Amino acid sequence: MQNVQLLFSLGPMEMVLIVVAALVLFGPKRLPELGQAMGEGLRSFKDAQKEPRPLPPEEKPPAE
Repeated sequence: MQNVQLLFSLGPMEMVLIVVAALVLFGPKRLPELGQAMGEGLRSFKDAQKEPRPLPPEEKPPAE
């Protein structure tokens, strides 16, 4: 279990490397658009989880 915790712990240097890599890949003009799109996607996912969904109708065997 300790290995899993070490795998997902991000320090300040790792965060800086991720930001620099994102800047190089997408450029400074496109990053705000990507961040906004990701935020909207996460928000809609959370909203969809909160909404109750109807149960599927039970299937009846075909009448003969």
